Amino acid sequence: MYCLYDKPPVMLESVDRESVYESQIPIGEEDDPDTATSKKMELTFEAKPPQDEDGGTEIPPQYLVLGATVPLGTKGAGAAGAGGKFDFQMQPSVSGTDFSKYFSVEPAKGDVPAGSTTKVAFTFKPPAERDLDVQGLTLDLLDDIGQWVSATVTGTLETGADKQTVTVKLKAYLCQI
Repeated sequence: MYCLYDKPPVMLESVDRESVYESQIPIGEEDDPDTATSKKMELTFEAKPPQDEDGGTEIPPQYLVLGATVPLGTKGAGAAGAGGKFDFQMQPSVSGTDFSKYFSVEPAKGDVPAGSTTKVAFTFKPPAERDLDVQGLTLDLLDDIGQWVSATVTGTLETGADKQTVTVKLKAYLCQI
C-alpha cells in the first residue's frame, strides 16, 4: 500500500535534491526501523478561505490518496481478496489543549482493492459561534485574531503481514479571542 498527497505540497522545481549516494544505506548497516515503516505528512488548511455565494466561508478539505498495488507475479487485476486495509486514529494532544475536536477524517477506516486508490478527506470545522458584539458595538477589526492549531492523526496501512504507519499533522488557523 502507499499514501500520497492529492496535490503536491510544493512545486517540484523548488525541492532541494539530495545526492543519490547520501540516501543509500551503507553495506552492512540496517535502516532505522522507526523511519523505515513510518511516513510523516503535513496538511495545512487555508487561513482565510474564499467566501462562497452566500457570504459564508467553508474551509475546503485536504486529501490524501491511498492505494494498493497488484501483488507481484500477477498480471492485470490482482488476485481475489488482494489489496489492503487502512485505519486512521486521532491522537490525543500532548500540549494539554486538545484541538482535535475541530478536525475529522472521512473515511477513517476501510479497504483498498488491489490496483485501485481511495481518497481520504481531512476536514477542519472551527466553532461557528463568534460573538464580536460588545455593548452594542461590533468589533470587526478583531475578526481575524486567532492562533494556528494542530492535531495529529496516525494511520496504519496493512497488506497481509506488512504494516506501515503514516503520521499526518493537521494545521489550521483558528479565529478566536
